[in-house]
Amino acid sequence: MKRNSTLYRLMAGACLWLAVSSAATQKELEPLFGIVLNKGNIRIQVLSNGCTNADSFTLTLKDNELAIYRVKADHCRRGSFRVWVDFAEYRRIDGLKLLNPIKFFDKS
Repeated sequence: MKRNSTLYRLMAGACLWLAVSSAATQKELEPLFGIVLNKGNIRIQVLSNGCTNADSFTLTLKDNELAIYRVKADHCRRGSFRVWVDFAEYRRIDGLKLLNPIKFFDKS
């Protein structure tokens, strides 16, 4: 019985570790409040607590689909506000499809 209990604890610990590690690496599409595409530059409007910048995001383009992910959380303590973030020299694609959700209001 003790052997089964140890095995159960080991398996439960491994499952918990896998769940936590996959949740930490799982990327979610960043909700956008605005986007401007102009001459190879991308400008997005997102929520910030004071520490959001271009390094906070990664952009992926595959099959004419653009996805913008937040990769660095904004842990600053200022109240949330909208900020524009610029990404220079991004290649221009005709027929681009944006995968991110567009939000029009701060409250859901």
